[in-house]
Amino acid sequence: MRSIACVAALFYLIFPLAEASQRSVFDLPRRPQLVRTRILAISSSVHTGSSNQEVYLADVVQKDGVHRLAKLIDRYPDYGSPIPLSVLKERPLLEMKVIRDPSCDSVNRDFFLSTDERRLFDAGARVAITDDPTSPLPCFKTEHLTIQFAKKSRNSSSAM
Repeated sequence: MRSIACVAALFYLIFPLAEASQRSVFDLPRRPQLVRTRILAISSSVHTGSSNQEVYLADVVQKDGVHRLAKLIDRYPDYGSPIPLSVLKERPLLEMKVIRDPSCDSVNRDFFLSTDERRLFDAGARVAITDDPTSPLPCFKTEHLTIQFAKKSRNSSSAM
């Protein structure tokens, strides 16, 4: 009987440590990461929760160099403004800090593109989301004040 009590006590001492070493599906890294991106289009969806935001369809390149079609939510302060259309029309390579937020992930068919061609900066954007409507569309949220033009580098032409 005593050995059962010892095993039980040992189990309760070890179990919290084992539980703490496992990562919960809700415990995702929330650190900002620096990415390069091109904005392909502006969503026509209605903004929920904030009037100071734009939702973009973007080609995001993370440190691993892999391109990902993604939903990019740019929330800006009350005194701020979104990225100007004149800048987006030029399709520059931008650099910014973003936080991956799986809570706003969707699939391609749920991303609403405007019928206004002035809000579509890459003709391939419409094709990219309609060709595979069930493909996952990961969501990133910008740290608005970190958005800047990407510095030229030797690899910038091959990066996008």
